[in-house]
Amino acid sequence: GGFTHRDQGLQRANRALERHRHDYRLGEGQSDQPRLVSGHFLPLDGHPNEDWNDRWLLTEVRHEGRQPQVLEESAHKIQSPDNFQQGYRNTFFATPWQALYRPPLHHPKPRIFGSQTAVVTGPKDQEIHCDRHGRVKVQFHWDREGSGDDKSSCWLRVSSSWAGNRYGGMTIPRVGMEVLVTFLEGDPDQPLISGCLYHAEHIPPYDLPAHQTRSVFRTLSSPGGNGSNELRIEDRAGQEHIYIHAQRDWDQNIEHEQKIRVGHERHDRVEGNSYSEFKAEEHCTVDGNRLTEVKADDHLTVGGTQHIRVVDGLLAHAGQEIHLKAG
Repeated sequence: GGFTHRDQGLQRANRALERHRHDYRLGEGQSDQPRLVSGHFLPLDGHPNEDWNDRWLLTEVRHEGRQPQVLEESAHKIQSPDNFQQGYRNTFFATPWQALYRPPLHHPKPRIFGSQTAVVTGPKDQEIHCDRHGRVKVQFHWDREGSGDDKSSCWLRVSSSWAGNRYGGMTIPRVGMEVLVTFLEGDPDQPLISGCLYHAEHIPPYDLPAHQTRSVFRTLSSPGGNGSNELRIEDRAGQEHIYIHAQRDWDQNIEHEQKIRVGHERHDRVEGNSYSEFKAEEHCTVDGNRLTEVKADDHLTVGGTQHIRVVDGLLAHAGQEIHLKAG
């Protein structure tokens, strides 16, 4: 990670591979030459293998010296496995001139293990701040120099239970929310928001534990926060209930069939006008009585023929007049 172009990624990968393979061709030797210095080239001549008669890069030099006279009476007690009692010698390691040498990093990149909490930030007077990828910015609690705005951090990706190309789930953490931040493979440069957290100031939609059997998804109108949409599921035994609230409009688009079964009663109440349009036929069967009350005028227009069949009697009552006209 950490790159946006493939060429840059290949370069970094090659450098990492070279560091891992820095000692795949390594020579070891011994000498009594104190001028050998790590990082310098050592010319080699007269070796039976002609390919080795070239310059070698010294990668490590281990120096060793003995002068037992300075130890006075304990000098005779010093023993060496190879009978090296006095003088100077060194052991060196080198890699051939043709071999590419890239030393390993002695200071590895820091790692952050575990998760941390942070607060979502954004520009002043803006409740939601994200980019085209749904990423947001945060400020960690330990950050005393952060400004708490859209410059407080880099963009952080937000995890989702489902994410695909133009499909999946999308919930953008809003400014002021406390979120849980994890780091991919412990990399400080790859933070990721894995969830949101309630706390003493941001409490759940319903009082707990009184409503612990409820599963709720409630939004907040923005800007202003004067309304909300809500899906609520009540699982309390004997009181199971699903509640849906739309703060303004609710559109349903069904590409094929819709089937609704109501086990008991159904009540529809429309505060304004109601419009229905059927592109084909409408079939309605009422097994019991049908009671219809129109408190104002009733207008019926039939484009073709109207058929009315009554098994028993047909009763019509008009308070004043009845007019029938044909032709």
